Amino acid sequence: MEEKLLDWEDNSENLPFKTHMLAGSCAGVVEHSISFPFDTIKTFAQAESTRSASYWDIAKLMKNEGFIKMWRGVSTVILGCVPAHAAYFSIYEYSKRHFQIESNKDFYFFSTAITGILATSSHDIIITPMDVIKQRIQLNRVKGPLGMLKHVVGNEGIISLYRSLPITLIMNMPQAVLFMTFYENFKSQLYPDGNVSMYGFFTCAGVSAALAAGLTTPLDVIKTRLQTQRETCPSCGTKFMQSQGNLSKPRYGNIQNAISLIYLEDGLRGFLRGMVPRMMFFLPGAAVSWSVYEHVKSLLL
Repeated sequence: MEEKLLDWEDNSENLPFKTHMLAGSCAGVVEHSISFPFDTIKTFAQAESTRSASYWDIAKLMKNEGFIKMWRGVSTVILGCVPAHAAYFSIYEYSKRHFQIESNKDFYFFSTAITGILATSSHDIIITPMDVIKQRIQLNRVKGPLGMLKHVVGNEGIISLYRSLPITLIMNMPQAVLFMTFYENFKSQLYPDGNVSMYGFFTCAGVSAALAAGLTTPLDVIKTRLQTQRETCPSCGTKFMQSQGNLSKPRYGNIQNAISLIYLEDGLRGFLRGMVPRMMFFLPGAAVSWSVYEHVKSLLL
């Protein structure tokens, strides 16, 4: 068994990129399907203001809607995560080969930072419109991604699908840098011989993702406010981010405006909303995603 694992590690670098794309797509689908309820809870926690909501309201939502409804919008993100994860893991493998990132006793910083930025940028450009639709569905009763897409574009214009792209990139780039640096260095220090087990991939990825997610929560709060304004919580009757006066004008028009309003309404604690469910979403998500990715690679090899 040990010999097979070593052969897989030695030959995995010679796999064609279509293999990495297929393995990455499988990893993305499994990741989002399993951890999606935590993402729904995070969305509700971050979209609320302190004057109208609490985690008690979210518990009431789960009771009234049912646990199955915590997967509302999962089909949308699956459609987006297939090409997004295919691009992510392909660029990850290319950068890893280029920078010669290997499992040994060395520490990596610059190379893992660049790798994380390149991979996550390609991923976010593809996934952001789908993420907007997904979060709107999580907060609304509109049925299906197509219906929500028509609703959002018809009322707010196509720009609404990309309004959060700048903050998404600003948020995910440091998160990707932190994750990739933690992940590759954990592997290099814990498995200096390069023989990383599936348990090793699972653990290193999960811990790295949780740490990176917790440190970048404030940026995720801003992104969620930009993406979910004007939506309604169906079970508790709460209005999310209503516009002031002119309905065609979003309440959170840009990043600076969102920061000011969040601080005005919630104070500094407003930027930490959803930290625990966010970490709980990324921990199993990354652990499953990366271990599935490596496992599928080994099967295709």
